[in-house]
Amino acid sequence: MAVPSLGVVIGPLAGGNNIPAPFYRLPYTATGASHDAVIIGCLEGALGDLAELAATKRPAFNPGVVIGEDPVFQEKFGDLHLRTAALSALMEQTGRTVMDRALAGEEPTPTEWFSYTGGHQHIHHEGIRLLNEIMTLSGSAGLYSSSPMQRR
Repeated sequence: MAVPSLGVVIGPLAGGNNIPAPFYRLPYTATGASHDAVIIGCLEGALGDLAELAATKRPAFNPGVVIGEDPVFQEKFGDLHLRTAALSALMEQTGRTVMDRALAGEEPTPTEWFSYTGGHQHIHHEGIRLLNEIMTLSGSAGLYSSSPMQRR
């Protein structure tokens, strides 16, 4: 049914698809690209939070420095940033491949489809691991409900 003032088409809650767009003709996936974007957004936000924290947080056993000056912290932060960028690239590459097929009116090959759906699972599982590592690096500061990192 169309909403006259917005021109929005609302599809059925169950049954066939009546949205005339190639993306919506693809098979259903339980965790799709929109969920991947949430994971990537949380990771990027948490890394930003951690970078801000690293500029001011002092470790309990060495209060003369901030954690951002620690070379071990820097190496771990760089690793987390790189792994997050790799997940983002995976999301972009597999999504682009499947969408290009859909726009051409074609079905993705089995390899393309399994890479797309398997990529979703990998992004979710690896994203959780990365968020846990980010929380570990933040120390107790990330545990407070006033911390944006805790809410991610």
